[in-house]
Amino acid sequence: MIKHMKKNTKIILLSIISVVILVTVICLICSCGKKEPPVYTVTIVDADRNPVAGVIVSAYQGEEKIKNKLTDENGVATFDFTEGTYTFTLTFTKDTTYKYDKNACTMSGKAVTVVVSAYVEPTYELYNGSKAAIVNDGKYYVEFEAGETVYFLYTPTERGRFKISIDTEADAICEYYGSPIIIYDHDISNESDVEVDGDGKPTGTIYSDFRIYYLHSTQYLYGVKAAEAGSGYFTIAKDSDLGDYSPEELPYNEYVRTHKINKDYVYSGGNLVNFDITNVSLKAVLNESDGYYHLNSKNGPVIYMKLTVTNAYTEALEKICETQPFQHYIYDENGEFKDKITYAPMMYDYFEAADDTVGVYPLTNDLAVAIKDMGNVLGWYKPANPGETHLIFGTDPVTANAWLFACCYESN
Repeated sequence: MIKHMKKNTKIILLSIISVVILVTVICLICSCGKKEPPVYTVTIVDADRNPVAGVIVSAYQGEEKIKNKLTDENGVATFDFTEGTYTFTLTFTKDTTYKYDKNACTMSGKAVTVVVSAYVEPTYELYNGSKAAIVNDGKYYVEFEAGETVYFLYTPTERGRFKISIDTEADAICEYYGSPIIIYDHDISNESDVEVDGDGKPTGTIYSDFRIYYLHSTQYLYGVKAAEAGSGYFTIAKDSDLGDYSPEELPYNEYVRTHKINKDYVYSGGNLVNFDITNVSLKAVLNESDGYYHLNSKNGPVIYMKLTVTNAYTEALEKICETQPFQHYIYDENGEFKDKITYAPMMYDYFEAADDTVGVYPLTNDLAVAIKDMGNVLGWYKPANPGETHLIFGTDPVTANAWLFACCYESN
């Protein structure tokens, strides 16, 4: 009996062990057969292959949006999808606008990298009728047509030696053209380096060096001049510090104009009367709508400056042009040098634009700033110093209207 019980117990234990082994094998088989969903990654980098964080990657299967993910500090967005092909779109959460190849936005493999390029729409109106893109330090995507010049406007935040460059396979070069008002038709940078092939076509990265001494609101105008259609990357970046320099070594900082000169200006009014600077009841009032000064009110007669004909105080204008050619140094209250400013290019344009017959041009705020500033530098408008300040005015008193010495207006 006992032997029989032992035998049955042994059979039961063996059966239990067999069941456990079978269940384990089944579980192992099931576990081995289970597939984890594949991991897809989308990496967003800029033109220099630096990661771009904070981009919203929206994944689609067909027309249906599946999921949104935000790229991390490494520019990576990770998705766990079932096996398949997915497309995606990019939404940029920062101020920078980017362009990218939408055909590259397909996840058929497990990982895809998309290169995005910073792009700035040209919106700034230039004096020559073109438009410029306002840029900071960095690399920008640019497209151009044959014979086109694409302009970039840059306002520096630090002094130094800077470099501009265009990296393109097309026949194009980058150049420094001056300012939004004074636009040269040729490169005026300090140095340039253009490598050419056997046919004389520029190759590789083409750059120009230039020095920036002034900050303030000084604007620098650069451009990509193309001989054929194409695209590339325009870059502006600081190359090194300026080092020590003296005021004499600095170029003059050109006055930034606010008025667009009409180069075809023709005076069509009647008889002109010289502005009586001794009459303190007369006022010069700036009308911001037309940009000109008017007599006594915004709607009064337009005030003109006599530029190429004699006036009551012609000697004053000649003195500015000859002994102080519309430029000077600027010092602070402690006598420390701050800047060098010139009105000369602007004044040259006004002289050129003056009416051919009567030699006048409407008095603008830019003309007022130049005449007031240069007169102050020469000490003309300080009644406390009659021995020096009244030299050009003879016996006439120096009044608040003294800066209008070269002006006139149409008589009724």
